[in-house]
Amino acid sequence: MQFGEALDEPTSHSLLSQAADGGVTSFDVAEMYPVPPTAETAGASERILGSWLRTRRRDDFEIITKVAGPGSMPWLRGGPERLDGAALAAALDGSLARLGVDCVDLLLLHWPDRCAEGEDVGWIATRCFTSHHALPLHPPLAQLRPHVWPGRLRPVVRLPRHPV
Repeated sequence: MQFGEALDEPTSHSLLSQAADGGVTSFDVAEMYPVPPTAETAGASERILGSWLRTRRRDDFEIITKVAGPGSMPWLRGGPERLDGAALAAALDGSLARLGVDCVDLLLLHWPDRCAEGEDVGWIATRCFTSHHALPLHPPLAQLRPHVWPGRLRPVVRLPRHPV
């Protein structure tokens, strides 16, 4: 989504309304959107979608958002060096606040930790692509489990960036 950079809020709301009126029910944003990410625009797509959702019935839509992993964006959660449980929880808290909702329907790990150990976590094996010490992927994901049961989060998915 380019809401907040290429499209201003009123134009974005109009586009979202047209999509919803045409039958679209799922909307995909990320804490780092719009792209290219900057400190000034980070989270704008979530904020714009959230302000539009307040004009609609929340249960009619699925909200998908993504967590950015370690990288060169210090304005996202202080630029965490690892995608650990604390970073994941902080990302979820930030997304919920920007979206103005109590629950995210699908949370994707948009930029997973490049150093997650090569372990099978039930849906994919991950390899380390840098020289850092490996961080197992399963423990941080398991730390999100407490957010699922009270309804703050539904499924958690890790998408591969590189072939495994």
